[in-house]
Amino acid sequence: MPRLPVIIFITSLILIMPIDAARTYIVDDDDFANYRTIQEAVVAANDGDTIYIKPGTYNEEVLLNKSLSLMPLTGENGPIIIKGDGKETGITISADGCSLESLTLQNFTGPGINIMSNRNIIKENRFEKDNPAILVSNSHMNTITKNTMQDCQGGVALKSNSSDNNVQENKIDGGEVSIFLWTSARTLLSRTRQLDLRGAYGSRTPKTLI
Repeated sequence: MPRLPVIIFITSLILIMPIDAARTYIVDDDDFANYRTIQEAVVAANDGDTIYIKPGTYNEEVLLNKSLSLMPLTGENGPIIIKGDGKETGITISADGCSLESLTLQNFTGPGINIMSNRNIIKENRFEKDNPAILVSNSHMNTITKNTMQDCQGGVALKSNSSDNNVQENKIDGGEVSIFLWTSARTLLSRTRQLDLRGAYGSRTPKTLI
């Protein structure tokens, strides 16, 4: 093919690609990626981007102040452990529309995940010895589903006028209280398996469906 048509073809591709297209980032604690910590990738990313995390142990607290997706890298096996060991909060979500999938949050003195925003998806994660596993404060329309919570002080705590949240198909084993509701409205709780717990506790929680 002559050189000029090739140049025109490549230029055309560049022109039709959206400038604000979502990007992907890869995190690896063993330095085989551009980012060694999750927070470094969050700082570099923009709303709508996806951060893929390779298996390993990440001793950090993460602030999601952008609409991002965090999940394992396709084809990788092994746990992704975000470890507290004295740190307070695993992941704080302050931006709307985040998605967290297949992560392990372990040994935080406060919540493994602290949700302070709306329309987030927390799916198929594991929590071990957090306090509680998930805290939802003044937040709405979040989906918390198919997570496993082991020996946490509490499973899911919803408070401060949180509403329209779905808590479904979670497994909660050990700890004090499985689901804690405080001034939270229109919460859907369904198919949550509770083992060795005191069950759900609610106060000032209108229109909660179990």
